[in-house]
Amino acid sequence: MANVTRRAVWNGGFDFSIIKESVPKLKHGQALVKVLCSGICGSDTHQIQGLFPGKPPPRVLGHEFSGEVIKVADSSNDYLLGKLVACEPFISPCEGECSFCNNNPGITCPDRSHFGGFSQYLVLPINAIHELPKGMNDLVGSLTEPASCCISGLKLAKFESGMNIVITGIGIIGLLTGVFAKQLGANCVIMSDFKEDRRNLAEKMGIDIIVDPASEDLRQVVKSSIGEFGCDIAIEAVGSLNLLEELFPIVKPRGTIQLAGVNLKNKAFPFDSFDFHFKEITLTGAFGKGDYFSEAIRCLSELDFSEFKGKFYPLDNIVAGFKNSIDANNIKTFIKPHA
Repeated sequence: MANVTRRAVWNGGFDFSIIKESVPKLKHGQALVKVLCSGICGSDTHQIQGLFPGKPPPRVLGHEFSGEVIKVADSSNDYLLGKLVACEPFISPCEGECSFCNNNPGITCPDRSHFGGFSQYLVLPINAIHELPKGMNDLVGSLTEPASCCISGLKLAKFESGMNIVITGIGIIGLLTGVFAKQLGANCVIMSDFKEDRRNLAEKMGIDIIVDPASEDLRQVVKSSIGEFGCDIAIEAVGSLNLLEELFPIVKPRGTIQLAGVNLKNKAFPFDSFDFHFKEITLTGAFGKGDYFSEAIRCLSELDFSEFKGKFYPLDNIVAGFKNSIDANNIKTFIKPHA
């Protein structure tokens, strides 16, 4: 049984320290999870670059992780022993009693507790872990948190079956949003990205139309495939506000534009306010997991990830992992704490 855990403590910038700590004794309602796979999110990379607000260092980052339950405090939870689980990255001690949590569970609450997935072992409350279905591996399980963000985003955009969706950017958020929209009955999903490997992956995962913006005009593709009035929902999933200008012409009157990519702090909107006013566009953000963690696991279980290729780094090489993620060399970069 593990009594010591190694953790990657972020000290600011690209400075990380690998430290050893004693594993805390389990209390009632807790479990010990061996972290197997932990994804690096765009908000993580932006934070170490000083481009994104958050709790200052020193701290352990990482909020997209899965693992194996190796110990439980209560015999009533013995059924979880040895099970692969996806882990919610934080909980709110107010248990939904404050106005923040009533509107967005655990995301905006100022009293939330963050666990830090770039660790070998974590003591977590039972209500923060979710058993993975048979056949789902730890890599796919670690995508539960971003997947829940994608589902929450579609809900915020008031997605309905039969709608037409356009997404710029085939990172993990764009990809999962697109395939979930298809799962939920979208009529047509169009995705755009400069990188060929990402376009190929989206096609293999069932996206209807894939656009290479280097050689194709997205506006013309939308017009010819959906119609001159445009799509119902246009989603910016890169984290580039400049792409907003491209979305206004392709979304229909009274349609919705959503910012789902991780955008930088203190950036101004670069679009023509007349178009926003005249077409009566709804503009919405999409940031957190909402209350869709369990639904995300179910949706992920219905997808084929056989063509999905991430990049993996051990805990001791976390800086290289962050640099790879920033360079966007792969659709997703992961830390394997026990590698």
